[in-house]
Amino acid sequence: MRLISIIGGGLRALFRKQQAERDLDEELRAYAESAVAQKMQAGMSREEALRKARLEMGSMEALKQDVRDVGWEAALESFVQDVRYGMRMLRKNPAFTGIAVLALALGIGANSAMFSVIEAVLLRPLPFNHADELVRVASTWERGGITTPYSSSAPDFFDWRDQNRSFSSMFAYRTGEYALTGRGEAKRVLAVMATAEIFHTLQVHPVLGREFLTEENRQGANHVVVLSYGLWQADFGGATDAIGRTIELDSEPYTIVGVMPAEFHFPLTGSDAYVPIGFDDKVMTQRGAHYLHVLGRLKSGISVAQSNDDLAGIMAELRRLYPDKDGKWGVRADRWSSALVGEIRPALLVLLGAVGLVAVIACANISNLLLARATVRHRELAMRRALGAGRSRLVRQMLTEGLLLALLAGAASLLLAHWALESIVSFGPKDIPRLRSVGLNGAVLGFTLSLAVASALLFGLLPALRSSALDCSGLLKASASSSREAGRARSALLIGEVALSMMLLAGAGLLVRSFMGLRSLSPGFDPHGVLTMDVSVPEAHYKNSLALQSYWEEAMAQLRGLPGVTSVALVTPLPLSGDDFSSSFSIEGRNVPEKDQPSAELRAATPDYFRSMAIPLRQGRTFTDADRLGAARVLLISETAARMFFPSGEAIGQRIKFGARGGYEKNEGEIVGIVGDVHHFGVDAPIPPTFYVPLAQSGVSGATVVIRAQGLLVLGQPARKLVQRMDRDALVGEPVPLEALVSGSLGQRRFYMMLLGAFAALALVLAAIGLYGVISYSVAQRTQEIGVRVALGATRKQVLSMIMWQGLRFAALGLAMGQLMAMILTRALKGLLVGVSTTDPPTLAVTAAVLLIVAALACYVPARRAARVDPMVALRFE
Repeated sequence: MRLISIIGGGLRALFRKQQAERDLDEELRAYAESAVAQKMQAGMSREEALRKARLEMGSMEALKQDVRDVGWEAALESFVQDVRYGMRMLRKNPAFTGIAVLALALGIGANSAMFSVIEAVLLRPLPFNHADELVRVASTWERGGITTPYSSSAPDFFDWRDQNRSFSSMFAYRTGEYALTGRGEAKRVLAVMATAEIFHTLQVHPVLGREFLTEENRQGANHVVVLSYGLWQADFGGATDAIGRTIELDSEPYTIVGVMPAEFHFPLTGSDAYVPIGFDDKVMTQRGAHYLHVLGRLKSGISVAQSNDDLAGIMAELRRLYPDKDGKWGVRADRWSSALVGEIRPALLVLLGAVGLVAVIACANISNLLLARATVRHRELAMRRALGAGRSRLVRQMLTEGLLLALLAGAASLLLAHWALESIVSFGPKDIPRLRSVGLNGAVLGFTLSLAVASALLFGLLPALRSSALDCSGLLKASASSSREAGRARSALLIGEVALSMMLLAGAGLLVRSFMGLRSLSPGFDPHGVLTMDVSVPEAHYKNSLALQSYWEEAMAQLRGLPGVTSVALVTPLPLSGDDFSSSFSIEGRNVPEKDQPSAELRAATPDYFRSMAIPLRQGRTFTDADRLGAARVLLISETAARMFFPSGEAIGQRIKFGARGGYEKNEGEIVGIVGDVHHFGVDAPIPPTFYVPLAQSGVSGATVVIRAQGLLVLGQPARKLVQRMDRDALVGEPVPLEALVSGSLGQRRFYMMLLGAFAALALVLAAIGLYGVISYSVAQRTQEIGVRVALGATRKQVLSMIMWQGLRFAALGLAMGQLMAMILTRALKGLLVGVSTTDPPTLAVTAAVLLIVAALACYVPARRAARVDPMVALRFE
């Protein structure tokens, strides 16, 4: 009740002020009358009692103010007054307000945009119930002290699922593509092939129909499909009777048994259909074939560490039971959210730290402006102190003005952040998860508001404390032209700005140098003038491998007839496509335990592939048309494979057996040639040992067409339509220039370089503005001094040199500090640099030169203005 009374009294004082004042007058009058009456009872006359009571009570107005100050409403009213006064001061100085808001908005906007990326990629929970319980379970292989996660084999998955005590459920899956056929031109369908536990583990259920049954994990019983909500709407118009219908995937019938909710997307980019994986009877013999991803849901109260202990015990027993297959494999569970971002997390956190430095530079700029403004306002502050304002009152007033600036800048920063995010989403690489979902949401708005308030405290506290520290007489004696203490504070802030700018410039310069070095590296082939196109045909249309080969030969023959085409070839998988296929192998005549068999990348290609891609032949021969199905099996190896496995140079003529650990048919072949190395996983990735087999001897139903031609822009669609006409159920991808794949392989590095470069450029601009502002203010304060110097004979050149030296001295000190501070940032960037040292002298020298040139330009304008000062005008300047 007392709290309600206090709140009610405060509201009455705020909104019924006249009535509250009358009540206060009556209360004080009654108190005075009571005091007079008591004194008269003690024997005083009324006049004497009245005089004594007035002396004891003091000034009636002061007493009223003391009473008013007791309530919470007084603090609120005082804050409102501060806000009104601050708004008037900001309107009175529009130039100062505009510059301060713009500079701070740039700093806050950049931070808001970067935080949006961090929030979407790293902080936002995955869109599944109790997502913190979901973990990725991966097979691991240790080499050189580094443990690397890999996909898992089906037998290992079944053993983990059935023997663990830490997971409530677990499922295995892989992703792929189907051609939705039987409805005109084939349509690409992104599919997840998973075990029956997928929906139970993810705790999501179909909105129509049912989930998979356990028996549908078996091959032959797996021709059922659960549609995504998007495919259901697009191809069936949202009809409820779609359940039970049959669709054709790769020209084979599948029965629709369910439809997933609209908000369900798995993996994160979403898929069009979900199909049981369909294991065959040989699955338990394929312990060495690693091709499955595994997710599990932890039981309540079980930690990731406990699950790892559980899995480690299971894997130890599997290594004992199957030393040849599992002898060197391990297992590890990680939070799925952490596993998704992987190596992206450190880079994004470095960028967040870098953009935070931009905000600090912006705050230093505003603090410098406020220090200068406070020096000019010394008379106003002296008057307020003389009228009774305490130090805390002045600090509060100046902090309120800073808060207004920060809130205005925060509002403007949201617009800047929106524009920045549009650019980030447009130019960002596709392999950063959830980057497309970044935006200004509640978390980002809260961050922006918090950053604005923190900025107000950061840049407003120093000017507020310094301006309020002097007493009334000190403020009245202070001279705006001789405040050495304020000058030292401004100089220190400026040097800090330049140092932080140098730090960011050095980091950006190193990333640019690293990126340009990678751009200049050869991927091992010539991507210029090459068009690629993925093609997959339904195996149901072709009885055997010979029929498939006939199709591929006919397709290549027709493509060679297109205008401008010089060569056509096939390969699978294509370098830099993101697809991968590797196999263990054994070398005839070498007795190596099966668990220790080496592995290499395996590619299938046609004879013209190496000529089309300009991959050089180093020794022996390439494939010919005679290397067909039924002929002697042959293969080519890369230079790296030759060095690793045949260091004595005896590779030609050696026989290789593939699939030694996979449980598949042991394909074999004779090495007939050595070709140049190719960067299959990116020019910044290590070159893997690679084996090539003739595509004609592989019987593949999907491959990438490689066309070397002139006029790629006009060739793409005619080539696509030609292949589509040959088999309307073929899945033909959009033509992609090979140069685009090479450029895309550096997408993440380009993204990091562009962001850090933008932050460094922004820091440089803010530092230049700060340097210009300090030197301009110094020139304005030293106008009389400059006039005296000119009157005594100083030339314009001497005045120009004096002012330039003042500014460049600050820049030089900041640059020296920045060179040392750059070691911190460049050390954090070490993982993003390739072929460049973190202390690369040319890069540091160039960035220092850029900073000095910008500093010189920032100093030149006010210095030139100082050199033109008229001594007669200057001597009258106050």
